[in-house]
Amino acid sequence: LILDKTIIKEILVIRLEELFMIIVCDLDGVVFNSEDIVRCQAELTDFIKYKGNGIKIKDKFATYKCYGWSKKQLREFEKEIYPDVGYYCSVFPFAKKVLELLKKDGCKIYAVTKRGYFGKKEILLTEKKLKQEKIQFDDVIYNQSNKVETCLKLKADIVIEDNYENIKEIIKSNIKCLYLRDISQPEIKSKYVKEVHNWGEIYRYIKTMDWSDMK
Repeated sequence: LILDKTIIKEILVIRLEELFMIIVCDLDGVVFNSEDIVRCQAELTDFIKYKGNGIKIKDKFATYKCYGWSKKQLREFEKEIYPDVGYYCSVFPFAKKVLELLKKDGCKIYAVTKRGYFGKKEILLTEKKLKQEKIQFDDVIYNQSNKVETCLKLKADIVIEDNYENIKEIIKSNIKCLYLRDISQPEIKSKYVKEVHNWGEIYRYIKTMDWSDMK
């Protein structure tokens, strides 16, 4: 079997891209289930403490900023749950295993997270949690509310993210995203987005999907 030189070159390019793929990964709602904890606590707080009716503000997809609470109520809730929730949360099933597989495959993986917004303690607890769970990244970049600039600086090939608003901004720069979508987040229709629901799907898509139409 004689392969055309062009085909051979394309195959080699694809293999090199796989080997040196740069992946940016969120922590909350992607590696850790902290978003689920915050969402549940917010629902209980709205119902029990603030006597709310649970009606959520349209187009507000944050885990606790969708209830129409006052600034004082928001601060009370944040003080109650942050930064400790980032330590007492659990790792999503197979997140660690898939991260290890991707590292073994030659990928560089960076965690880009909003953690650190609530102070130095949040960073220290995160570092302690990652060490405790034996989860390793090439680097962890903290206090990132707007992730687009960081993704561009890192030259990310793929971003694994759960936040609707973050993804809508990231794909404006033609960066491919795997959307680990929670039911509370809207769907996104874009050639730069593939919706996934677990880390098994994440690994399958990264290793087998044809992303060539997105370049």
